[in-house]
Amino acid sequence: MVKLKNIIAVRHGNYSSKDGLLTKKGIGQMIELGLFLEKNLRGSVEILSSPTPRTKQSAYTLKSKLSSNREVKTCYELLCEEDNLYPGQEVDIHNKILTLGNKVNNLVLVSHFAIIDYVNYFAKEECGMSIGLENLAKGRAVHFYSESKIHKIIP
Repeated sequence: MVKLKNIIAVRHGNYSSKDGLLTKKGIGQMIELGLFLEKNLRGSVEILSSPTPRTKQSAYTLKSKLSSNREVKTCYELLCEEDNLYPGQEVDIHNKILTLGNKVNNLVLVSHFAIIDYVNYFAKEECGMSIGLENLAKGRAVHFYSESKIHKIIP
């Protein structure tokens, strides 16, 4: 059995309001993050993405810098149309993670601004801590080390 060691919650990169695709800056953000993860993650990597164009493009750009041979998987639980998750969405995301927890070492969630709601939920449920994260800039991520129960904003 494989043990989940890291959860990386990624907010999509900068995107154009015209077509919903990443700008050059957004692509650069995901390349930088992908290179950081390639250097710092060990073991198997699973990437789950919200189904929107900007998150899928972010996920595939990030994956292009990883040596993982796994495909990006669409995860409808990560879809957030507003700035907040719908009631109970944190639990839906968490249940999805629990089903993958014994299959991969590293789980990357590519989503939207509201992913911070899940990050706060995860910290409370799994780590017994309140981190009160209120903002996560586009192209940034929160990296949780589940074994040591610490987190940091990357890159």
